[in-house]
Amino acid sequence: MQAFGRNNVPDKDLYRIGRLRVQGESDIKLIEKLADAGFDPGGPNTDLAKEMRDLMGRYNIPTIAQWEVIVAAFLDDHEWTKEHSDDLMAVWPPPRKQARFDITHVKKETARIMMEKDLHMPIELAHAAMIARAFLIVKKSFWHRAGCCKAAYVHVGQKFYTKTNTRVV
Repeated sequence: MQAFGRNNVPDKDLYRIGRLRVQGESDIKLIEKLADAGFDPGGPNTDLAKEMRDLMGRYNIPTIAQWEVIVAAFLDDHEWTKEHSDDLMAVWPPPRKQARFDITHVKKETARIMMEKDLHMPIELAHAAMIARAFLIVKKSFWHRAGCCKAAYVHVGQKFYTKTNTRVV
């Protein structure tokens, strides 16, 4: 699952988040630290986090998501996030200043985690503004080339459907 924006960490500073992660803290400890520091994931990531929790509960599945979405879940419900921390795998930005943290990086890292954990049949959760892009990436995805799945589903939560942002793919 890719995030959709964030409010108070500019792209040029993402490597700092990546550096914090490689210093050895667990995902949940770093998520708590970011929440305590006042990180604001933004409304779209909060919406994605709610949909993520719904899908995890409905299908009893683990989740690989960009760190912003998992921080949003934590800010909304600390206890739920801690209880499900074994099933939440965060994709963090690279720790190098010039490294790009884009959708390609997220999908490659997702494929790596899926193969490592022997996970198959992903559900790609995407914000409506990203649904066409998500669909195309899933269609020609790294997942298929990496051999970690044979099919994938793109899911857009009900909250994301409005007359102005619905997209048919």
